[in-house]
Amino acid sequence: MSNVYVTRLARIPDPVRVDRYRRAPELGPQILFFSGGTAINTLSRLLNFVLIDSKNGVYPSRLSEGTMKELGVQVVDTPMVSKQSAPYYDAALLANALLSLT
Repeated sequence: MSNVYVTRLARIPDPVRVDRYRRAPELGPQILFFSGGTAINTLSRLLNFVLIDSKNGVYPSRLSEGTMKELGVQVVDTPMVSKQSAPYYDAALLANALLSLT
């Protein structure tokens, strides 16, 4: 058996996907939210940061920034919801926020 390596060039953010998600936000990426409890200790070992948009974002519960800091998780408050995408995340803003973390 031989090994085959496949590579491809990708543009980030992908303009085709950004356009698709702008027209149909329900097809865009889904965001995972979690709250406190025992799960937070396990997640904090894997999670380095949490992106929030405190000005325009809608969340199912209040995020405890103090708890996140205690666990070593950085809270990054950045615009991710635009007037055009509301109430959903804007794909371009989200991609820019993620790329700024590298």
